[in-house]
Amino acid sequence: MNIQVKYFGQLAEIAGKAEETISLESGANIEWVKNMLLQKYSLQKAFFRIALNSKISEDENLEITDGDELAFFPPFAGG
Repeated sequence: MNIQVKYFGQLAEIAGKAEETISLESGANIEWVKNMLLQKYSLQKAFFRIALNSKISEDENLEITDGDELAFFPPFAGG
């Protein structure tokens, strides 16, 4: 299956791109993708939030399905 991954702010700078399509095995969840991307782009020290299909998710065990979109956001500033 294929999913779309989007990066914003400093995360896009670290990844060297704003978005990409990645192929996954069935049954992958948010945590699995997050850990894969942490290693791929050395994001271990970066703090970020993750949205699945435009909804911020605190549950990293949510299963990802074909065509889903994950977005990685840096910390938000208030004001």
